[in-house]
Amino acid sequence: MNLDGLEITPFTINYSVIETARQWYNSYQYKYIDVPWFVSEEADAVTRPQHAKALSTKLGNLVGSGEQGFIQLMLDGRIDSGEYQTITPCFRDELELDALHQNNFIKLELIRISSSGLVTHEYLRDMCDHALAVMHVYK
Repeated sequence: MNLDGLEITPFTINYSVIETARQWYNSYQYKYIDVPWFVSEEADAVTRPQHAKALSTKLGNLVGSGEQGFIQLMLDGRIDSGEYQTITPCFRDELELDALHQNNFIKLELIRISSSGLVTHEYLRDMCDHALAVMHVYK
């Protein structure tokens, strides 16, 4: 499939791995929510690299990450402070494709939204520890 010059390649998704990760993060109190897969230019531009073009549709820009969906919810005032997870497709305009850089894939995204706007180093360390614990299951 081709989206305005961006090649979208077919891929295999191991949903059991994604579901295991979702359950694991749920045990760490990350609430699962659905986020938009189409977002405004404003939400998209926050994390889109400068070299990358927006993947625009009539419904909005396709997300490059679930993070952009979270940002859209924040911009719309539709999410409260808390710890969340979501699973979304990611569509990107990558310069080079390799094992870590693809034009499309599925990803589970974690976020903490703080009412104070501050996130401590301790919290970031905890989030990384939670992610590493999940990754060790598949080591």
